[in-house]
Amino acid sequence: MSLISGSKRLVEKLTGLKIYRRLPFGVSQFQDIKYLVKHFPIETILDVGANEGQTANQFIKFFPDARIFCIEPISGTFQKLKNNVKANNVSFYHLALGSESGSFEIKTSFDNSNNTMNSLKTPNPVNEGKEFKVEKVNVMTLDMFCKEQQVSEISYLKIDTEGFDLEVLKGGRSMLEQKKIGFIEVEAGMNPDNKYHVSFYDLKNYLESFDYYLFGVYEQFQEWIIKKPILRRCNPVFISKSVAYKFG
Repeated sequence: MSLISGSKRLVEKLTGLKIYRRLPFGVSQFQDIKYLVKHFPIETILDVGANEGQTANQFIKFFPDARIFCIEPISGTFQKLKNNVKANNVSFYHLALGSESGSFEIKTSFDNSNNTMNSLKTPNPVNEGKEFKVEKVNVMTLDMFCKEQQVSEISYLKIDTEGFDLEVLKGGRSMLEQKKIGFIEVEAGMNPDNKYHVSFYDLKNYLESFDYYLFGVYEQFQEWIIKKPILRRCNPVFISKSVAYKFG
């Protein structure tokens, strides 16, 4: 069991015991939002890069009344996602989001066991020296997806696209400009030698240009590849300034 999956299970147990609020800020972004921004309604959630449904099932527990859109481009992973997530308020979409719409090729592991290889990022440094297969996927922008699905506002946008997070955000420029997104969670690289994930500073600078400010930092992961005590990546969550001032 990985460190992250283990920590998520601990949060689930503590939440079930209703003692979570005694824990420090920064353990669970969902509980922190419910506690600190309690009057902001979480009604619509986009899980971009939903993988096998790990985060979607967390959304269901914390926000059972929200509409949840799960987006996953890899065929094998998409099927596991549908098998693992069972709720009437969840919809599934077999596609990817990016800065422009079209059909693109994505490199995936042969047995679909190594999800860190599954990225639209080119070149993908994680794939160097490894065998992989190529899968063609449909890509659309976040703005286009929201238009087609008649999503006027997003309460919580979670992006985990293995180094492609900034491209997803660029495809949602209209939603960002109109402040139609409440919270945004991304996966950010913290070590300057980490060429795989998008730099935290690039994501921070881009989102701040639309008045989205850092809410908290979650799921910190150290450099497991080189086995050094250096922070490799984390999941920062940003909050719209308008939401922070109105509901905080």
